Amino acid sequence: MFSKFLSLPFVITLLVCLYYTWEGDLSPIYIVPNVVILASIYVLSPQIDWLWYQKNPPEMDGKLRVFLEKVFPYYRNLNPKEKKRFRVRVNLYIIATEFMPKAMENVPEDIKGLIAANIVMLTFGQKDYRLSKFERIVVYPHPFPSPQFPKHLHSSEIFEEDGVILYSLEQLVPGATRQTQFYNIALHEYAKIFKLIYP
Repeated sequence: MFSKFLSLPFVITLLVCLYYTWEGDLSPIYIVPNVVILASIYVLSPQIDWLWYQKNPPEMDGKLRVFLEKVFPYYRNLNPKEKKRFRVRVNLYIIATEFMPKAMENVPEDIKGLIAANIVMLTFGQKDYRLSKFERIVVYPHPFPSPQFPKHLHSSEIFEEDGVILYSLEQLVPGATRQTQFYNIALHEYAKIFKLIYP
């Protein structure tokens, strides 16, 4: 993360100031600016890191790239320049989004890529491709009960108030990888969000 790299000189300066203050050679007032700058970097670290990633986008992991080529027809049909733009957007979406696993240890990278590929496909022509009002995704391995409708199990839904999208992997994976055979719930939820943001 760029924010950690940016804070390193101030941490070193702070440690030097603390040492000389302890020895009695320096006034404690010199500690304050370093603490203020470090606190500011800490508070603004998500924005600082995001700006860094936008200027220096990371290259997509080779396994995820092969996976998208294999299972995502939209990506396969893009020209090389558009494929690169698509991969950059998928990577940035994964970085900017909080993926929360439920009833499992973690959300696998290929699942994150599959979810991200659907929103990037839907918003490929838009400047705001992230639909940034929804930055948290909860992933269940199976259909889940909803607090609003506890008697029925759901495969996907959105909570606009919290900016959360929920998916069941049982329905998500077949719909996103075999789109001619199964209904794509990822695209369905992103289309609902797109309609909410751009009525």
